[in-house]
Amino acid sequence: MKKPLFSSQQEIDDQHQALIARLKRQGAIRTHAVEAAMRSVPRHMFVPLASVEKAYQDQVIPIKEQGGKWVSSASQPTIVAWMLETLSIKPGHRVLEIGTGTGYNAALLGHLVGPTGQVVSVDIDNDIVQLARRHLARTQLDWVQTFVGDGGYGYAHGAPYDRIISTVGVNDVTPAWRAQLGQNGRLLIPFQITSLLEATILLRRSSDEKYLYSSVATPSRFISLRGDFATRGHHERKLKGMAGLQLWSQQPLTQNSEAIDELLASEWEWLETGLTVTPVEVWSGLRPWLALGQRRFALLVAPMKEGVETTLPFLLPESKQAQTTFGLLGRMHATFFGWGAGEGVVDSEGWGEERPLSVCSYGRRDWGVRLVEAAQAWAAAGRPTVRDLELKVYPKDSEVHIEADEMVLHKPWSTVVAKWGSK
Repeated sequence: MKKPLFSSQQEIDDQHQALIARLKRQGAIRTHAVEAAMRSVPRHMFVPLASVEKAYQDQVIPIKEQGGKWVSSASQPTIVAWMLETLSIKPGHRVLEIGTGTGYNAALLGHLVGPTGQVVSVDIDNDIVQLARRHLARTQLDWVQTFVGDGGYGYAHGAPYDRIISTVGVNDVTPAWRAQLGQNGRLLIPFQITSLLEATILLRRSSDEKYLYSSVATPSRFISLRGDFATRGHHERKLKGMAGLQLWSQQPLTQNSEAIDELLASEWEWLETGLTVTPVEVWSGLRPWLALGQRRFALLVAPMKEGVETTLPFLLPESKQAQTTFGLLGRMHATFFGWGAGEGVVDSEGWGEERPLSVCSYGRRDWGVRLVEAAQAWAAAGRPTVRDLELKVYPKDSEVHIEADEMVLHKPWSTVVAKWGSK
């Protein structure tokens, strides 16, 4: 028997409440305020082209494609709830949202601030804003406003804001956001720390107001900000080692695809790190450690296809459709992490299982040794994860004092000082 095209109201309510219950069990929803907001706003009303079943799954729903890439989406409910909890929004707050999308998050923000507060949401695409306005018109949240504009400039007419949230990935804190954030305000952004390392971070003003400092960080991946403050991406090469194979690099690539293909098809050597790790540690700890500390950090990414054999040492699923590994890439040498000869990609059920970590070295052996030593240094530091990363974000022309254990990242409008917190 075919499933009816339209769900009954009872089926919709059941799926909505089941999603809320799941988010509570996972710890994404922690407070009554966020729970009440998410119970009050039906997600399916904001993604009308998706089935009700899909609307209440804990997954991203793309809504607009441009130039072969998704440029707008409805974020995963887990990260939506986490961001709302992290912002700690109170009734009466003034909130600026960068990236309106479907309007779902703006509606949740509206419930949290209440009629004594205000939500201003800005999106660069007129059609997205018009769609969101139609969705929001059904909520009767008159204190939620949407505007077409470049989110990098914020919205000065509503400033100062108690909270600013970006629902798109950003490369820097723009001057406008810094200026429009209230004295005791909080800024929550999916921050591209390097071109291959993104984390959603919560920023506040320091007591002397010289910089913004991070107090919370979690791994993330968002659609990128567009416009005058567009995020600068990583460098890519399409390879021929297997169908759909790509190499992503933090540094500009001087060699062509054929040279990289030839290198990865050459003889390799397995080196043992002496470490036993879980895939979770590799993804949330070792990967950001390398991305932040090694200029030559690079990833290999390929489609996940059954029956396709490869000698490349893939470690982890990059997504449901792709697999990945990471390491270092030089001009005539490369080295990547793997689980050892004969070991394949970890499936979703094996993320908490410990296993020996190896290095696959192509070309010069000393680069494989370098990667082994980097992994051992991470382990000696206590195996920090991105959640242990501490950031200070100064305005670009500020005088900055650097400690021995700190690293400096130069952004277009900021100088970022980063260090790994003590374990």
